[in-house]
Amino acid sequence: MTMRNWIYVVLLAPAVWSCEKTVLLDLKQAPPKVVIEAQVTDRPGRQFVKITRTAGFYDSGETPRITDALVEVEDDLGTVFPFVHNPNDHPDSAGIYLPAAPFTGVIGRTYYLTVVADGQTFEAQDKLLNVIPIDSIKYRVNPEEAKDPKDKGKIY
Repeated sequence: MTMRNWIYVVLLAPAVWSCEKTVLLDLKQAPPKVVIEAQVTDRPGRQFVKITRTAGFYDSGETPRITDALVEVEDDLGTVFPFVHNPNDHPDSAGIYLPAAPFTGVIGRTYYLTVVADGQTFEAQDKLLNVIPIDSIKYRVNPEEAKDPKDKGKIY
């Protein structure tokens, strides 16, 4: 082995055999909370409500799903749309509620969501607004920002 090869070995050895220490933070864990994600659109088959619980910081995997909630959406005309849990019984759709009878949202109407889960009632409302189509997208490079920064460090 030449002297140059020995230098490479000495310089690369710490990277190969360096230590890794796991740091566990002493976090105060809050009790799990109900998380509700819902969507009503003017497109058929896109309405859903997903209900989960928050998970701890160190927990891994999927968040816990709530499968026994009562879910309904009502429009401003008084029409009620009940939702049922995972009607097609897909194993990857736990916690997802779909309308018992398909419906399509109407632009300009207000929709009211009511969810009863874990003995609590959650309510929300929103007006379905028209989405403005994007006709073009442009970008411009700022020459000052394209240069390497004067200061060393992490640049994002």
